[in-house]
Amino acid sequence: MSKSFSTVGGGVAFNAGFEVLKNLSLFTNNFYSNGGGRFIFGEGPNLIIRADGSPSLVQAMSTVNGLEYQVNPKLKVFSYYGATYLGRNVTIDPSTGKPVGYGYTGSPNSQNRTIQQVTGGFTRVFWKNPNYGAFQFSGQYSWVARHPWYVAPHQPDSADLNMLYLGLRYVLPGSPPVK
Repeated sequence: MSKSFSTVGGGVAFNAGFEVLKNLSLFTNNFYSNGGGRFIFGEGPNLIIRADGSPSLVQAMSTVNGLEYQVNPKLKVFSYYGATYLGRNVTIDPSTGKPVGYGYTGSPNSQNRTIQQVTGGFTRVFWKNPNYGAFQFSGQYSWVARHPWYVAPHQPDSADLNMLYLGLRYVLPGSPPVK
């Protein structure tokens, strides 16, 4: 006997950038979906397959918000916050009687529930010419925290990461303008 199933997912996004004060810009990028986990940098699944073979969509949400301040023509500082939430979607495997899907008790700790990141940094332009490009230096610090749906006994309930990036960059002429 052949069965056929289908489902329709969807999502909405709201994104905006505003200069709230002279040289101070505010950015917001927001996403909500049923079945769009792959669009959040591949952090989550789109769906699970239920016991009867039908697909069931996984809820996914994310946001990235930030401020950028142009201190002077050669120095910009910035700060951003980002978060991702992936919903739980569980069914019972009829052959084993055990839960399967995304976020069930006993699931692998790779099944993310939330991920958050805070970032701050700067970009300093040393030299720029519209005919020859630009030479700049940047630094950025980021803190990332991840929480899975299931944590095995005697295991940490989250993972934290501190990162520091330093970069020296030559920007080719004709690229978007460097401020």
